[in-house]
Amino acid sequence: MSSSIVAAIDYSDVTEQVLETASDLAEAYELPLVLVYVAPEQPDALFQDNDDETIDDGDEEEMALDEPPPSPEYEQLDALAAPIRARAIQVETYVLAGPFADRILEEAHRHDARMVVLGSHGHGSLYHLLVGSVSEAVIRGAECPVVVVPSGGDS
Repeated sequence: MSSSIVAAIDYSDVTEQVLETASDLAEAYELPLVLVYVAPEQPDALFQDNDDETIDDGDEEEMALDEPPPSPEYEQLDALAAPIRARAIQVETYVLAGPFADRILEEAHRHDARMVVLGSHGHGSLYHLLVGSVSEAVIRGAECPVVVVPSGGDS
């Protein structure tokens, strides 16, 4: 398993800056980039790009699994990956469901992340007290450095 940079995407106002930062780091360190979107609810279909699964029908013939079309979440994430791929950076995309921080940390571990990049939304202290922060949970649980990109409203 080779190391990578994992970037968590949430389609907020900081997504563009997260993509730019993660792409620049992947290029500088010559590492593949793993883009992860954790859906708030179970998406209709969860896909990883470049996945050619086959099944054995018992007659030693293999046939491709009938896959439903990719979910809108996957299509949107894949569209974000296209300009990064145009820079000759290897990119993998994942649409996942579950607790945000837990899934980001699982992917970081699974891809032997050298770094995790994610955005901060600048919520106030009351929000952190009541809800917590994905960024804070990832920082606490990560086994690698975490780069937190502030939203435009953070200073």
